[in-house]
Amino acid sequence: MASRQRRSTFSSRAHVAFMFVAIALSVSLVMIQRNHVEQIYLSTITNRSKYSLTFTERDDHSSSQTVEVRVDIKPTPKPHFDCAISWLRLPKTASTSVAQSFINPLYRAGKFTNTEVGPNTCIEGVGGCAPYWKGRHWSDTITRKIISLNNTAHDLIPTPKYVGANNSRRCYPMSRPGSPKMMCQEYDSRTMTMNFGPHRRPPKPPKPGGPPSSTRSKPSQLQVHFDFGPMTATHVGLDPSLFGWVMPKHPMVFSTFRDPVERLLSSFHYGIQFGGGRPGEVDRCELPGAGNGKGRVDRWNEIVVKAREIATLQNNWTEYQSLLRTYLHTCNMAADNAYVQFLDPYTKDVNLAVSNLEKYVIVGLQNNMDETMKRWINIAKSSCRAHPMYKEMDGRVFQKILNEMERNGGFDRKRESTVDLKPKRAQSTRNTTRRALSEDDLDIPEEQPKPTSDIKLATPDVNNFEDDVQELIKKLTAGDAVVYQRVLELYEEQKYWGS
Repeated sequence: MASRQRRSTFSSRAHVAFMFVAIALSVSLVMIQRNHVEQIYLSTITNRSKYSLTFTERDDHSSSQTVEVRVDIKPTPKPHFDCAISWLRLPKTASTSVAQSFINPLYRAGKFTNTEVGPNTCIEGVGGCAPYWKGRHWSDTITRKIISLNNTAHDLIPTPKYVGANNSRRCYPMSRPGSPKMMCQEYDSRTMTMNFGPHRRPPKPPKPGGPPSSTRSKPSQLQVHFDFGPMTATHVGLDPSLFGWVMPKHPMVFSTFRDPVERLLSSFHYGIQFGGGRPGEVDRCELPGAGNGKGRVDRWNEIVVKAREIATLQNNWTEYQSLLRTYLHTCNMAADNAYVQFLDPYTKDVNLAVSNLEKYVIVGLQNNMDETMKRWINIAKSSCRAHPMYKEMDGRVFQKILNEMERNGGFDRKRESTVDLKPKRAQSTRNTTRRALSEDDLDIPEEQPKPTSDIKLATPDVNNFEDDVQELIKKLTAGDAVVYQRVLELYEEQKYWGS
């Protein structure tokens, strides 16, 4: 009897001790998220479903320490998706290639209807845009033809009248002098009608005796089933509140990711000028020394290429680092943890960003675009088989991409991946030819320089940068490192979704 009691007591103590260890491990993992994450490594242990996650963390009161956590990653079953697309276009993640090869052709072939949401566009209920439309050129007597999915004309619906009270719950803050221009749209879920407001204006009438205008104005109101968003030509933060309201409840949210430090440096090379944020707060930074107006990105490319020329030919990265340092400070709004910004544009909280990633995003990897495209195609095919335009989507997009991948030996990138410069002995600096940097210039294997012609620009090594630049890069990618670690896990968990 006493022996059984001792065994029971020992068992209880062991259970309590185990619980304390489990709690301590959970707290440690949370602290890894909260503290400054310097490095995250993902290495295979036995097979593609088991990984060793190694964190190197440092806070302000202790030296660096490495924590290794082994995680068993199990594939998850494919959830249900509606035949609707939400394109989370992240800067410098092969987004141009994906847009031109997959997203845009699919949008056209399927005749999807875009919500036309941009970085500073928000959608309200009926009457919610009154504070923003007030004072603009608008007439309550204007009516437009309503367009349905099959493009047939319906009865005319008058423009909704203003309401006196401010019903705004989503469009904030109000536009202020000097702040980005906000676009407000009203959606009536009862009639599936979007009112785009006074932002859409008809083209100016032709001058007397001049040729007639060939530009068509879009309707101010559109009654239709919206199944695509946001705008594809720019980068817009994820807005899940539209799902189940303006858009179907379970759209396919596609997005590609890459190593956060590589993405940051590529953003610097190309001159990314804005990040994610709430409508009315997404502003554009000025590229140092590039001026304003048309051509500023090209001028910035020239400045960066010149700094890389010096680094390549003289092995001197001082000017490059100085330019990088200035960019990261001046364009902090664009550089600061972009994954977190675009996954949670309203609060920019890393935990909410990871939560949105897990709930909504079908992830892709820039360094594995072949597998990513095959998965996305199969997911879209299985989700859209009942769509009236499925045959067009299959023939003009899905099969075309797969055939081109087979013919080209892989997914075709739409931008050049290197920057060449002529040797100094071949021509003067005035005649030196430079091509604009690509979004993929860090993760494409470098080719050997040609003996008598072009020289490849050197790739920067962050580990050799000055301490303050390294610390700045770590700070601006700490949250993204947590997001990217979860992306790698999800990429394995979702591997059967495309089968």
